[in-house]
Amino acid sequence: MDEPRNYGPQKNGAQYVEDLASAYWKSQALFTALELDLFETLERGGGDLPSLARESGLDEEALGRFLSALKILRLAEEYDGRYVNSAIAGKYLLRGSPHYMGGLILWRKYLAGAWRGLSDNLRAGGRTAFSDSGGLPDERELETRRRMYISAMDGTAIMKAEELLPIIDGLKPDRGVRILDVGAGSGAISAALLKKYPQARAVLMDIPEIIGITMEYVSSRGVDDRCGYLPANALEPWPESGKFGLIILSNIIHASGEKEAEFLLSQAAERLEARGAIIVHDFFPEHCPQKAALFDLNMLANTYNGRIFPSARIRDIITGLRLEASGLIPLESDTAVIIASNDGKIIPEGLTNPENVYTV
Repeated sequence: MDEPRNYGPQKNGAQYVEDLASAYWKSQALFTALELDLFETLERGGGDLPSLARESGLDEEALGRFLSALKILRLAEEYDGRYVNSAIAGKYLLRGSPHYMGGLILWRKYLAGAWRGLSDNLRAGGRTAFSDSGGLPDERELETRRRMYISAMDGTAIMKAEELLPIIDGLKPDRGVRILDVGAGSGAISAALLKKYPQARAVLMDIPEIIGITMEYVSSRGVDDRCGYLPANALEPWPESGKFGLIILSNIIHASGEKEAEFLLSQAAERLEARGAIIVHDFFPEHCPQKAALFDLNMLANTYNGRIFPSARIRDIITGLRLEASGLIPLESDTAVIIASNDGKIIPEGLTNPENVYTV
């Protein structure tokens, strides 16, 4: 919520606590605008309030109040009585945009159900809700959930790929680098790398139930002629697929517990070429600590044993595998990177001090 003048959590504790309690008002307004296709309606040319109400089938007076809230949230603008999308909404909330995040936003709404049972999770020590119906999900529900999830993660992966490319470029990978993308999802990160390095090739690994969806997304991006696919569970011994100069572990470490994190990194280390690099991209408490702490609770509510690890723990696992590890390299958004390599010389100079956080 907007902060009044002279606001501070220690000085204005009551206001701070009330703002925490009403934080969902913002997210619910965003969810509703997406569900009503309101941003699409505004993009078709905008309009005055009566015409927007007719086109959307909404009550005119209520819609006016809702649009006033979207203006305050910087998601809509008004000029001479006509409403249009803001620049932010136009870039991230329109389905035709290459930066569309609507799937991710509505996935956040989907996750809210498990958060309502957080007290049960705390009593049980882990996840308690497994299906919308309360029991184990059937195959139709699982397939719907998979597609929702990949659509959601595609939006954030596109954004993260733009931030990861300068870091990877700093490693000066071989032009024909062979990439392994573990838990590839939509393949957005691999696709961005293949467009950056026209001679590179990638193998995308994900569970058999997901890999078909991965292929659909990659095909739509025009790089499938340089992609191979590996239907496999990354938490089981990885199938033989050769060595790789670049291995991507993007937002996968947090999905499981400590033993699984050790296993994933050990499997990656075994498949690393000489002078190769592993990119560990994830949430870390040292970068965006509030988001990391809340994401950790999200893992408690929505996974079997997922958690957020301190960067020091990931570095310990890496060095225990006799690899070099960089310090924590934060992205501009809420995640960060640790680089692991069997040749420390490829890590840019100065990035190996574990006490520091670096910008690139």
